[in-house]
Amino acid sequence: MAIKAIFFDLGGVLVTEILRIIEGAFSEETGSSREEVRKVRDRYWLDSELGRMSGREFMANIVGDLGLKKDPDALVEKSCSLITVKEDVLEILKKIGATGRYKLGVISNNTFEWSDHSKNTLGLGKYFDFWLVSCDIGVKKPDPEIFDVAAKMVELEREECLLIDDKQRNIGAAASAGMKCILFKDSEQLLEDLNSLGIDI
Repeated sequence: MAIKAIFFDLGGVLVTEILRIIEGAFSEETGSSREEVRKVRDRYWLDSELGRMSGREFMANIVGDLGLKKDPDALVEKSCSLITVKEDVLEILKKIGATGRYKLGVISNNTFEWSDHSKNTLGLGKYFDFWLVSCDIGVKKPDPEIFDVAAKMVELEREECLLIDDKQRNIGAAASAGMKCILFKDSEQLLEDLNSLGIDI
């Protein structure tokens, strides 16, 4: 089937991967290794991704476990300010949109605050037909249910959809669900892979 919809991941594809930045910052603050910080983060990240915990609660739990005296609200605000758009990927997105041939969407594992910042403050929402984020629906990649939801939102078969993501586990799950996929590395590779799939921009 021909591709009629293209879904972009956020962190690591269209915007900076904020979790890695946070890990580095907390590691420097505490003198702990990134691995130690990651273990603490992972205690709470799933609840945050699935909308069971706010960004403030997520930060409060991390700093509490690490023994830091930091304002969780300030940390959320700071983390949002560190999310930046990958301009080279945005240009590709704009060119795809300009063709008028594809429905465009976001499928992201994300928190309420970071999703809202990317969509509204950074203005990325205007480029997409829909914005599907794990915290809003309580389902995250690589659960195949999220790919079913995305396909239904654009009223297409999964085989008519393309996912661009930087995580192999998500690509594998989407491919198993019938979607076409591109494992993102950089904008140059993305253009080549899009062209190989007949998406000439």
